[in-house]
Amino acid sequence: MFTYSSDQGQTWSTPSPIDPAAPVSAIQFEPAIAVNKDGVVAAIWSDSRGGPDDEYNVYFATSEDGGKTFLPSVKLTDEVSHRTGTGNLSLSLEA
Repeated sequence: MFTYSSDQGQTWSTPSPIDPAAPVSAIQFEPAIAVNKDGVVAAIWSDSRGGPDDEYNVYFATSEDGGKTFLPSVKLTDEVSHRTGTGNLSLSLEA
């Protein structure tokens, strides 16, 4: 979901989905949003659509009207990742 404020947080737009075509059953996590000086909004997130809950790909969508509407999302990854795969759930300290 995405919402925005055009008055420095005094009021907010009605939340709307960034990707309304995403299946309701998809698990979406690790979102990030950036806005450039022209008001173009870019969103990126991990998404389990099309596979078991343990598998995910990275998706991207952009808005050219400041977040009022988003263009259809695009899958960025060619290979599926696994949330519970080896090394993904363990911490490591690197010097």
